[in-house]
Amino acid sequence: MTSPCGEEEEEVFKHLWLDENNLKGSLPRELFMLTSLETFSLAWNSYDLEASIREGEPVESGFAGIGGPVPSELGLLTSLRQLFLEGNGLTGEVPSQCRNMRMLRNFNMSANEIHSMANVFATLVELQDIDIGGNRLEILPSGIARLASLESLNVEH
Repeated sequence: MTSPCGEEEEEVFKHLWLDENNLKGSLPRELFMLTSLETFSLAWNSYDLEASIREGEPVESGFAGIGGPVPSELGLLTSLRQLFLEGNGLTGEVPSQCRNMRMLRNFNMSANEIHSMANVFATLVELQDIDIGGNRLEILPSGIARLASLESLNVEH
């Protein structure tokens, strides 16, 4: 793209919403190359179980959708302000690389199968809203008590 002054300008992709698309499988690695993203929303991508049965597709036990471990590549998205990954059947722990998202204000990984947060909140001092309810957490993630900007915290099971 050329600016009015004749200089080349880089196009910046800032917001990506992929909610409720019945996506399943691994996330494409190219998503994590969008380092200018400020909003990344991939919420509620579990497929319609009843439709799968009607169409004769194999039905897996447990949560259907994106599933699998939370990708460590999320930490590459250092410009993120909003992250919405709720309702995707993500498992395991939130990787420590997520500490790199220091501009993050909204963090929602509710309604997954996450069991640990690996102290990711210690460096995310801009966080205002955290929703990690509906997971398999056994202890409250450390660092939350030190978040001076925090306005809302949901950890209900």
